[in-house]
Amino acid sequence: MTGAATILAADDTQEEADVLHDFLSALGYNVLVAHDGLETLSKVRLFRPDLLLLDIHMPGMDGFEVCRRLKADPLTADIPVLMVTGLRDLRDRVKGLGVGADDYIIKPFDFEELAARIAARLRAKQEADRLRLEQARTREVLQRYLAQPVVETILNGSDLALGGTRREVTVLFVDLHGFTALAERTPPEKVLELLNVHLGTAAEAVLVYQGTLDKFMGDAMLTIFNAPHPQPDHARRAVRAAWLIRTRLQQLH
Repeated sequence: MTGAATILAADDTQEEADVLHDFLSALGYNVLVAHDGLETLSKVRLFRPDLLLLDIHMPGMDGFEVCRRLKADPLTADIPVLMVTGLRDLRDRVKGLGVGADDYIIKPFDFEELAARIAARLRAKQEADRLRLEQARTREVLQRYLAQPVVETILNGSDLALGGTRREVTVLFVDLHGFTALAERTPPEKVLELLNVHLGTAAEAVLVYQGTLDKFMGDAMLTIFNAPHPQPDHARRAVRAAWLIRTRLQQLH
């Protein structure tokens, strides 16, 4: 989250919406206002606010249904929803949390409490956004070297056995024929460029068939099929990967 956070305040009462707008603006937030459920849905999807302050009782579509739809949509599910409810409406508060609301605030507002709850939810969202970005970067790096099932196992925090088991595997060894002689008569920067292109192309082909890149050794690459994830057709995968490597490398020349 960069700059001032954007908050959408949804309330069907113009006077209360104006009060919220002025109060939140004074705190330094960018403030949007909606007056019914459909307008709220539309503005959330259009502007992607950092937080939604959502009154339960609105015309057309109540806050429960608005919240349920937003939380069911992957594009808006991570937007914090702070539901607004009456002092005596315990069942409304429970129902709101049940449809995915992140927190609630009771009317009439204690504005100090409202400011604190909003700040807490925005901090939590900022941390969640940071973690998602880190995971995306980690995924991008891992996908360069590991098959997709292995990447998902690592990122999901599942146990991944990296040793202690015995199983039959298929090893595919890739070596760039004639590369040593070529390297002796080629400038170092060109050698590095050729290695990156050729081994990168080979690695991508291996990952198509979900092989594991075990190690790089100069102009060679060692890959394994059937570990760490079982692959009943591991030999077939290795052969197909080898054929794809050969085809793609030939296309480079």
